[in-house]
This record gives sequence, structure tokens and C-alpha cells, in this order.
Amino acid sequence: MSRNRGLPPLAIFLLLALSSACTVFGPGVGPASSGIVKVSESHDGQTVDVPQGGSLVVSLKSNPSTGYHWEVRDISDREVLGEVGREFRPGEAPPDMVGVPGLDIWTFKALGRGSAHLRMGYIPPGRVSEDAEQTFDIQVNVN
Repeated sequence: MSRNRGLPPLAIFLLLALSSACTVFGPGVGPASSGIVKVSESHDGQTVDVPQGGSLVVSLKSNPSTGYHWEVRDISDREVLGEVGREFRPGEAPPDMVGVPGLDIWTFKALGRGSAHLRMGYIPPGRVSEDAEQTFDIQVNVN
């Protein structure tokens, strides 16, 4: 009977965890192998690297039932970064519960090489972008 000389499960897990951690470069967030870079509030003020043709997915906590909403305040270079779409995903709650907070998920496309500053704001009901009560700003490098 031969012995299995493969890697033990713990070693495989550690290798996978380490390879996942290696997608973070320096102070910013680096591109995942799929070309999709995901960021959240914890990345506010940071720099992210997105491969040309890849996607940037921004997930921000939100509760549209209160009238508050996230909006793009500015993309400094729309030849580098373009807005693709947005969706709201409610958090877990009983099926008949209304007003459940969740995530606003924005998708952007890395169009051309260069840098663009993405500025977003959480806007109170009946107010304009300049009245944002919370902001989210990141520098996006497309290479």
C-alpha cells in the first residue's frame, strides 16, 4: 500500500490564503486575477490598481428606505474610469420586513491607462450632492 505524499489540507489552506493575500500591493489594493477589484468603506482614501479592461466594484453600506442614497460626485477622468451600473442588495431579514439596510454596489469599468479620482457621496433626502453627509474617495490607477 502506498502512502499519500500530497500536501496536508492545512498546508493547502495556508497556501491559498497566502496567494489571496498577495493581491494587495503596498498601501492600495491590487488587481485580482479575474480583473475584478472589490472595495468597501475600509478603502476610503486609498489607491487601488485595476487592470485595463477590468472592473472596480464599490460596495457601500446604505439604507435607501430612509431617503439617503449614494451617488457619484465626480470621476476626474472618464476616459480612464467609466460608470457601468448600480444595484442595491438588502441585508438579511425576515421576508416581510421593510426598511432593511444593505449595500449599494457600484460597478465601474477600467477603460484606459492612467489615473482617475472617484468621489462619491451619501446624500440626505431632498438634498444635492454638495450636501453629502458621508463621502467615499479613492484614487484608481488603471494599468
